[in-house]
Amino acid sequence: ESRKVKAPETMVLDLNTTRGALQQAAVRKALYTAIDRTKIIQDAYDGFAEMPKSAIPTDFPALYDPTVDYSKTYAFDAAAAGKALDDAGLPMKDGKRFSVTLSYVAGDAEYPFDAVARIVAAQWQSIGVDVKLDGLDSQVWSDKVYTNRDFDVSLISLTGRTDPRAAAESLWSEG
Repeated sequence: ESRKVKAPETMVLDLNTTRGALQQAAVRKALYTAIDRTKIIQDAYDGFAEMPKSAIPTDFPALYDPTVDYSKTYAFDAAAAGKALDDAGLPMKDGKRFSVTLSYVAGDAEYPFDAVARIVAAQWQSIGVDVKLDGLDSQVWSDKVYTNRDFDVSLISLTGRTDPRAAAESLWSEG
């Protein structure tokens, strides 16, 4: 099934900056640099997606900052990402540098979380980051990430599938 419906949506990886190697800004930047977004668009979205510029979808002009462009700030370069991890004191040892768990909502037919998680895991594993995939029920994921902050990396979609004006009108008309 291809994803041809355009909605203001951006798939986002949140890194828990209080955990292990993720505490280092250089490590976080290296991980983002090791993501081939073009491959995600082709493989997870069947080519029916735009290159993300930031965590805020461009369809929200009041919130979107056009000076932010992750495709430039974190341009895909696996070799540079590996070198940055070396420089951060995380050399390759027995094919690994460190481990993270990637938590996401599994089996959601509306969003390609499973596919994106597998692609990111493979890309990070190629630079020596051992990734354990943690596909969860949506409520379990929400409690783990938002309530307990018990995660290394979290994958979620930021979206606004409804017209906020219609939602506001509905709220005002009810009360």
